[in-house]
Amino acid sequence: IILHVAVGPLIYWSDNAMAFDGLIVLLSVVDLVNDFASGSDGGGSAITALRAFRMLRIFKLAKKFPSMKILLSAGVQTLMSMGDFVALLFLIICVFALMAQSFFGGTFMFDPEDGSLVAPEDYRTKCPMGDGDKPICVPRSHFDTFLWSFITIFQILTGENWNTVMYDGMRATGWLATLFFLFVVLFGNFVILNLFLAILMSSFDEQRGKLHDAMESKRELTRATYTEQRWAWESGAVPIIPGHGPQAVTPRSVVSRVTTRFTDRLPSWISKMELWGNRKNEACTKRCGERSCFLFSREGEIRKACLALIAIPAFDHVIMVFIGFSSVVMAFENPLRDPNSMEVQVLQILGTVFTVIFLLEVVVKVVALGAFCNYGDGRKAYLRSFENVLDFVIVIVSVLDSIQTWFLENSGGGVIAVMRIFRVVRMLRPLRLISRSKNLKVVVKTILAAIPELRNLLVFSSLFFLIFGLLAVGNLKGSYHSCKDNTLEDYSFTRTPEITPMCIGETAISGSSETLKTMTQQASGVCPTGWETWQRSSRDTPICEVHCEASSHASCQTSPWGYQVMRCTDCSVAHCPDEDQSRRESCESRCSRHEYFCKAGGTECLEQCVAACLCETSCYGLIEDAALCTEQGGKWVNLNQNFDNLLVGTIALFEISTTEGWVDVMLAAVDSRGPYLQPKRDANEFIGSMLFVAFMLIGSFFVLNLCVGVIIDNYNKQKKESDIHFVLVTDVQAAWMTQMKAIYLRRTFFSQVNVDRLGPSRQHRFRIITSSAFENLIMACIVIQLCLLLLVWQPRDPGGSFETFLNSCNVFFIVVFHIECFVKLSALYCNYFREYWNVFDFICVITSDIVSILEASIAGDATVNLSSLVNALRIFRIARLFRVVRVLKGLNKLLLAFALSVPKLFNVGLVMLLLLYLYSVLGVSLFAKVAYTGVGLYGPQANFRTFFQAFSMLIRSMTGEGWNFIMHDLSLSKWYYESILETTCGEMNLETLDFATLDFNKDGFVDHPTECGTGFSFLYFISYTVLVSFIFLNLFIAVIFEGFEESRGSEPMEVITKCLENWERYDPFNTMYIPLSKALDFIDETVEELMNAKQPQKGQCLPEPRWDSRSTIDMNASDAMWSMYNLQYVRTLGLRVRSDGQVRLVQAFKAVMRRLVISGGPYSIYLPQHERRQRVKEIELLETMMLNATEDIEPDMTEILALEARQEKQIQQALGPSASPARVLTSTSKTSGGYARDELEEFDMLQKVAAAKIQRRSKESFQRRRDRAGGSAIGHHGPITRAAG
Repeated sequence: IILHVAVGPLIYWSDNAMAFDGLIVLLSVVDLVNDFASGSDGGGSAITALRAFRMLRIFKLAKKFPSMKILLSAGVQTLMSMGDFVALLFLIICVFALMAQSFFGGTFMFDPEDGSLVAPEDYRTKCPMGDGDKPICVPRSHFDTFLWSFITIFQILTGENWNTVMYDGMRATGWLATLFFLFVVLFGNFVILNLFLAILMSSFDEQRGKLHDAMESKRELTRATYTEQRWAWESGAVPIIPGHGPQAVTPRSVVSRVTTRFTDRLPSWISKMELWGNRKNEACTKRCGERSCFLFSREGEIRKACLALIAIPAFDHVIMVFIGFSSVVMAFENPLRDPNSMEVQVLQILGTVFTVIFLLEVVVKVVALGAFCNYGDGRKAYLRSFENVLDFVIVIVSVLDSIQTWFLENSGGGVIAVMRIFRVVRMLRPLRLISRSKNLKVVVKTILAAIPELRNLLVFSSLFFLIFGLLAVGNLKGSYHSCKDNTLEDYSFTRTPEITPMCIGETAISGSSETLKTMTQQASGVCPTGWETWQRSSRDTPICEVHCEASSHASCQTSPWGYQVMRCTDCSVAHCPDEDQSRRESCESRCSRHEYFCKAGGTECLEQCVAACLCETSCYGLIEDAALCTEQGGKWVNLNQNFDNLLVGTIALFEISTTEGWVDVMLAAVDSRGPYLQPKRDANEFIGSMLFVAFMLIGSFFVLNLCVGVIIDNYNKQKKESDIHFVLVTDVQAAWMTQMKAIYLRRTFFSQVNVDRLGPSRQHRFRIITSSAFENLIMACIVIQLCLLLLVWQPRDPGGSFETFLNSCNVFFIVVFHIECFVKLSALYCNYFREYWNVFDFICVITSDIVSILEASIAGDATVNLSSLVNALRIFRIARLFRVVRVLKGLNKLLLAFALSVPKLFNVGLVMLLLLYLYSVLGVSLFAKVAYTGVGLYGPQANFRTFFQAFSMLIRSMTGEGWNFIMHDLSLSKWYYESILETTCGEMNLETLDFATLDFNKDGFVDHPTECGTGFSFLYFISYTVLVSFIFLNLFIAVIFEGFEESRGSEPMEVITKCLENWERYDPFNTMYIPLSKALDFIDETVEELMNAKQPQKGQCLPEPRWDSRSTIDMNASDAMWSMYNLQYVRTLGLRVRSDGQVRLVQAFKAVMRRLVISGGPYSIYLPQHERRQRVKEIELLETMMLNATEDIEPDMTEILALEARQEKQIQQALGPSASPARVLTSTSKTSGGYARDELEEFDMLQKVAAAKIQRRSKESFQRRRDRAGGSAIGHHGPITRAAG
C-alpha cells in the first residue's frame, strides 16, 4: 500500500520485482480470507494450496545480497536455457519407460510368502487386493502403468536399489532382462544423466560469469561516478549529470578520470596506510611494553633461551611426535571402560604428561613471541595465528580436564560439570598435525580457499532446499505416521466401526499409592466390573497419547514406561493437575477453530480437545485412524524422515539429496492421505512422486553436483596461484623447460646398454626377449590363463577331470613364466630389476612358487588351515593381466594418470584419514553408551563401542551407505525407547555403578550400555557428510581429473617413446651414441613423423632444410664440411657434438623436442616462419639465462641443471668405465687446465657451423676482391681454395 501511494499503481506493476511482491501479497490475502470464511486456522478447502506461494518471498533476499542475486539469477537462467536438453532427457526416460512397460508390464507379481513368481492367470487367487488399488504381490517398483514405469526408470538412473529391480525382472522374464537394465544404467545413468549434469554445470558457470562481470562493471561505474561527482563538488565545480549535454559522462570517461586521480593520490594513501599501521604497532607496544607478558625483556636470559629453543627445527619435530603419540593414546580412551581399571589410570597419567608437555610448549612460545603484541622482529605474536589459538584452546581445556581428573574427581555440578562437556575439545588435538605439515597445509588451504564459493553455494542450495521443504511441509505435514506394533512392523486394525468402544478404570501403580485411569478395548462388548464404558463422540474427537518426559506422575517413574493412551481429560488431570484459567480460555478459543479437531463441534469433543491443549507437553491428541490404531492396541509411529516442520523437513531433504533412502521417503509420500490417517498404497501417487523426482533432479543432481564444480575450480585456481614455476619466462620458454625436465627425469632409457660387448649367447637371448614375437607369446599365455580362470566355479569336485585339467594348465603356465623370468635374468643380469614391469613379473613368479609350496605342505594335513592366505596369494595370477597396459596405449594413459595422481591423493588421503580419526574418537566419546534399538541399523555390525568399530562404520558412512539411518537411531529420545521400543534407557554413571554387574564377559567393557540417543548425532553426521562426502571425496575427484589432464597432455612422454622406437634402428646395440650424420637423419625422421600425423598433406618436407641451398659445394659432401649446413636449421636443433663426431642420445632427443617446440608442438600444424624464428630467439635467451642461473633467483632452472647432471652420472654408470664422458666446451672450461685423457670435448654445433660460414664467406670475399684487381699489382697467384671446416 505504501509503495502504491509513493510511486503509483502504474509504476508499481510495471516493475518486475514490485509486481512479484504484489502477486505474493494478493495470494496471501486470498488465503487469509479463505481461512476466515472456513472458520478454521487451516482453511479446509483446496484453495489452501495457495499458501505455498508465500515461500516465494524468500527471493526478495536476493535484492540485499549481490552474491545471492548472481547465483539465483544464474541458476534461473541456466534452468531456462536448458529447456531443449531437459526435453531430451524427458523423452529418453519416456522411451525407456515405454520399453520397460512393454517388456515387463504385468509380470512383476511375486508370492509374498515365498517370493515365487505368480502367473498372470493365477494372480486373482494368489494375490488378493491390498490396502490400495494394487494386489499385494506387486512390488513397489514395477512397470504396470506409465507413471510407475517412469518413476522406476528414474529410480534406476539415480542408482537407488536398481539391482533389486533388475533381479525382479530376471525372476519375471529371465536372464535376458539383465541386458535391458544394464543398458539403462550404462547409457542412461553413466552417459545421458552425467552429460546432462555436465552441460547444466557448464551453463551455470557461464551464466554466473556473465552476471558477475556485468555486476562488477555496474558497480565500478557507480563507484566511479560517485567519486567523480564528489571530487567535482569538493573542487567547487558543478558535476555533470550523465546523459545531459554534449559532454555527458560516459562510463569509460568516468573510469579513466577516476583512475588517473586515484593513481595520483595513491602514494599519499599508501604512506598514510603505512603510518596508520606503524601507529597501531606503536600503540600496541606502548600498552604491552617491550617485555613479553609484561615480564620478560628481549635481553633477558629466559627469553633468549626460549627464542633459541623455538628456532631449533627439532623442537617442532619433537612436539609433532608427542602430538602423534597423544592422538594414538586417545584412540584407546573409551567411556565403556572400568573407571577404576589399570588401563584407565595409565591413560589418565599419559594424558596428564602430554598436557604438561604441551603446556610447556605454550609457555615457551608465549614467553618468546609474546601473547598479543608483535615486537617488530618479523614474527607474529603467539595468539595472532589461528593455528596457535587452536593449540592454546586445546591445551587450556586439557589442563582443566586434568585438574578435574586428579583433584575434583568426585565433584558434582557447577563449572566442573560443564567442563565435562568441553572435554570433547581435546579430541581436536590431531588437527594440530596439519599446521605442522607442509603437504597437509596445502590441502587445507585448498579447502579454506573454497569456503567463499561454498558459502555462496550454500546460500543458493538453501533456497532450493527451503522451497522444496516448504512445499513438502505444506502438503505432507503429519502424513508420515502409520500404525505399528512393538517390532515396528505394520499393525492391522479395523476401520469399522469408525469409533472403538473402550473401557476405562482405575489401575494401581506398582510401588506407589497413586492410581491411574487407563483405557482398554472392550472384550466381547463387555467391560470388567467397576470399569466405565466410554467411546469418542465422533471421529475427530481426540484421545491422548501419553509422553512421560515432562511428567512427574508415578506411572512415569517406572521403566520402561510403555505405550499409553488415555482419555484426554484423565490424562490432563493425572499429568498436569495445576490448571491455568487464562490458558484454558486460550485453549477453548484454539479448539473452536482447530484445523483437525472437533470440526463438527460437540461439547464432549471440545472438552477433550481443551484437556489435551492444557497438557500438550504430556498429552498428544489423536483422531481418525490414529485413534483407531491406538484404541485397538497399535502404536502411532512417525517415520524418521518426515516433514512435520521446516527444520526436520530440511534435514530429510538433505538426507535424500545424497540419494540414500530417497525412494522410501517418496513411497511414504505416495501413500500419504493426510494427518492422523493411515497411509494407503498409491493414494497420492502423482503429487507425491513428482515432488521428489523434481527435487532429485534440481535440488540434488543440480545443486549438490555444483559442489563438485566448486571444489574442482578452486583446486585448479589454487594450483595456478601456488604454481610459481616459470613465472619470469614466456610460454615458449616454459614449454621448453617442461620438455627438458621430462627428459632429464628419465633415469634409464634401455634395460641393457652396450649389447655389442656381450657374449654371443647373451646377445642372442637379449634379441629374443626384446623381440615382438616373444612379448606377444607371453601376452597370449596371460590371456589364456585368464580365460581358464574364468571357467572356475564353486563348489566343484576337487578330484574331477576338469579340476585336473585346470591344475595341469596352471602348472604349465607357471613353467612358462618361470622360463620367461630366467631368460630375462640370464640376458640382463642385474639390469633386469631396473624396469618396474620386470620387478612386477618377478614378484608374480615368486608368489606362484610360494603358493605351490604352501599347497604341497598343507595337502592332507587337516590341522593346518592356510586357505585364506593361499587364496590371497593367488590374486597375483590375475594381477599379471596388468601387463596388457604396456601394449594398449589408452590403458597406459589411464595408468599414467593414476600414477601422477598418487602423490597428491596421498596428501588428500592423509587429511581425510586425520578427519576419520578425529570423528572416530569423537563418535566413541559421544555415542559409545547409546543402547541398541534392535530394529535399526545401529547394532553389533555398526556402532561406536570401540575405536576400530567406529572407524570402520565411518568408512561405510563415507560411501553414503545407511548413514542417515544410523544418525536417526542415535538421536532417538527417551520416550521412543521407553514407549515405542519398550526398553529401558537412561544416563549411565559408571563411577556410581557396580561395574562387575555390567561386564558379564569380563573384558573390561560394559556389555550392554543403556543410554538414550542424543541430538548431537544430527550435527555430527551432517558435518561429517558435508566435510568428507561432499568436500574431500570431491577433492579426490579434482586430483584425479588433474592427473588425467596431465596424462592427456603428456606430450613429452609420447615424444620420448617415439624417439626410443626410432633410435633402436640407428643404434641397434644401445651404445647411446651415433655419428652426426645418423643423428641428423634420426632427428629429421622423428620430427617429420610426429608433425605429419595431423598435417593437411602427409609427407610434406620440413620447413628448414638441412643443407644451405645457396652453397656451391656438392650437397653429397661429408659432414666435415660444416659450412654447407643451413644455419637456421642448426639453430632450431641446439645440438652438441662430441669431438669424435658422435652425438649422445640425450642430445639427439633434446634436439627433437626443441624442434617440435619451435614448430608448434607434436601432432600440430607448422607455425609460420616468423613465429618459428621468434621461438628460436626465446629458447636461446632461456639457455643463456640458465648458464648464469642461481638457486635463489631461478630455482627451476637450477633444478633442471641438477637433473641433467644426475642423469649424466647415471648414464655413465650404466655404460660402464669404458665409456668416455663428454665435457661441454665453454669459454671457462678451456682455461681450466685441460681435461683427462679419457674425456672428450663436446661443442655447440651452431658455433661450429657459424664459424665455418664466416670463414668461408671471408675467403670468398677476399677471392672476389683479388679477382676484381686482376692481379696487376701483386701478380697472379691463383684462386684461394675454400675452407672446409
